[in-house]
Amino acid sequence: MDEISSGWALEWATSRDAGERPVSRQPLGALEELAKLLDALDAWSRANHPIIAEIVAPNGASMGIGLGRPQSALVFKTGPVDPPYYTSVGGTHRGADDDDPSGVFYYQGTHTELPLEALVLRSVARDAAMEFFRTGERPRVVDWEEV
Repeated sequence: MDEISSGWALEWATSRDAGERPVSRQPLGALEELAKLLDALDAWSRANHPIIAEIVAPNGASMGIGLGRPQSALVFKTGPVDPPYYTSVGGTHRGADDDDPSGVFYYQGTHTELPLEALVLRSVARDAAMEFFRTGERPRVVDWEEV
């Protein structure tokens, strides 16, 4: 098991009602826990509606990952409130076979539309999530744009 220092968590909300924001928070201690939770949330999101789950590091940095669509998008924040913020840049990572190239996800109950340029392959987004969890730094597996 790939153990990670304590203080990591995954946060998500399944509601599409911004007035009703019950956010779930699951502490994470190992890479395998993150992988299983992302798989379960992605399956739920594909059956219901796309969401953004947020991986939160002990230092307050976080990375959101879009789940439930043929493609994903990533949002990286260096801290809980203050900028800078970054979105993934799809470039060559975008899939040519996507039937639904929408950047719409629900983040903590709020309809959130990310630019199509932010879409990346789900496998690339997953690799970025694992890299962030291992390093606590903005992943290098994708390109980023400051917003």
